[in-house]
Amino acid sequence: MGWLNLCLAQEPIFTNSGEDVLIEGMVADTSLEKTPNKEVELIISVSSFDDNRARAFVKKYNIKTTNRRRFKLVIPAPKKFWYVTFSLNGMPSGNYWSDTDNVYLFERGDHIQCILSNSYFNFEGKGAAKLQCQSEVYKLAQVSNGKKTIEANWDSYLSRRSSERDLVLNLQMAVIAKYESVMGKEMTEMMKANCVGQRYYKWFRAQSIYYSNASKISAFLRSSEYLNADKAQLSQLETVNLAMAPIYGKFLLQKIIMDQVKVVGDGVVLAANNKRLVFMDIKTKYRGLLREKLVLLFLLHYINSSEINTFFDESLALVNNVAYREMINSIRYPKEAGRLFYPFELEDNNGQKVVLNELKDKVVLIDFWYTGCLNCVDLHQAMMPIHEKYKNDQRVKFVTINVDRTKKMWLESVKKGLYTSKEAINLYAGQDMEGAKATHPLLKSYNVSLFPTLFILKDRHMYDANPPLSDMAKIEKLIATALQ
Repeated sequence: MGWLNLCLAQEPIFTNSGEDVLIEGMVADTSLEKTPNKEVELIISVSSFDDNRARAFVKKYNIKTTNRRRFKLVIPAPKKFWYVTFSLNGMPSGNYWSDTDNVYLFERGDHIQCILSNSYFNFEGKGAAKLQCQSEVYKLAQVSNGKKTIEANWDSYLSRRSSERDLVLNLQMAVIAKYESVMGKEMTEMMKANCVGQRYYKWFRAQSIYYSNASKISAFLRSSEYLNADKAQLSQLETVNLAMAPIYGKFLLQKIIMDQVKVVGDGVVLAANNKRLVFMDIKTKYRGLLREKLVLLFLLHYINSSEINTFFDESLALVNNVAYREMINSIRYPKEAGRLFYPFELEDNNGQKVVLNELKDKVVLIDFWYTGCLNCVDLHQAMMPIHEKYKNDQRVKFVTINVDRTKKMWLESVKKGLYTSKEAINLYAGQDMEGAKATHPLLKSYNVSLFPTLFILKDRHMYDANPPLSDMAKIEKLIATALQ
């Protein structure tokens, strides 16, 4: 009997011959050792798609537990391979409690025993080899992510970080090789693709932060990190396995987007029709399920753009996978200009209910944010001149909607004034609403998962679902036009 079984042998292990998945185990987190009776909430999220922006297709199982108390969960498997994330409410989050990047691939019929902590996940049981492999791989990635020192010379920094990530990737591939004979070809290829995606994805994703810094973008575009990324496209692996890897498709999309970025003089320039160019790259350079997945990721990435409506028919023509088509249809309509906004009823920071109809005949800027979001702070600071210009204009209202886990955290942040002003209409749509822990329907309706997110409404209808956050002059022009 292994170490996990010794820890978990308080009652018989559940088994059956069906295809349902059993996840059994405990939270054993060092940060909870001093408060062993503190109740926490383990959230196990299950989906047939690996992007948390497809919220409507995620099933969440909420388990009340305490440190080292056993839980047992039987899950009907939605398909042969599917995705699971583990997160924990009621305690400070650690790197392993992730619902974004640490995505675990499960398979029908898995019967898993696990010990979960903020530093490592341990798995045993039927089907556990692939999960233990993923946990070891993610552990190596966390070691790499922990090195944050940034040199003054950006080229030197990129070179060092690239070497570090290459070293980690080699170590991850060695871990996969250790489990390959048990996992088989299909899962092994998914794991390899996932490691390559993980090696590049976060760094490519982070480059959008530097679009206002031409020197940093120039350094990235001439770095081996960018130039060698084409070699990471793993054409020798089965495309269906590349598509199933949780992070690989996200990396490819970020690479395709970055290919449209140019530096001209002192400025960073995106091609005027960059979304069309990205879409055409996906359409012409990829095939099979991988292309279909990239099409869906493309739509999710640009979902806040008013231009996205021109891509839905073309996207459906390229996609045959039934689940992907359902997801595309579910996101097609809500953000169209002129459509009535979600009829919310939310509490403000004075305890009063605010409803959409109170904004009749107004031009409204709605800003979604959470405590700890540095980009949310930056947006508030950038928009202060616009607030000042329209503060006495009763035709314009500034609304902020917070998604913190607790009202207390939200109210404290409102008082600090870093994310919003007292003059704004400050509303709460977080997980503490009426004791609920589910995502608010308002956030689901518009797939709000990236922050800050800004919408402009006119007379309670969507006016612009993707105002340019980096260009306050354009935002001001949008307001002026909406007032006409």
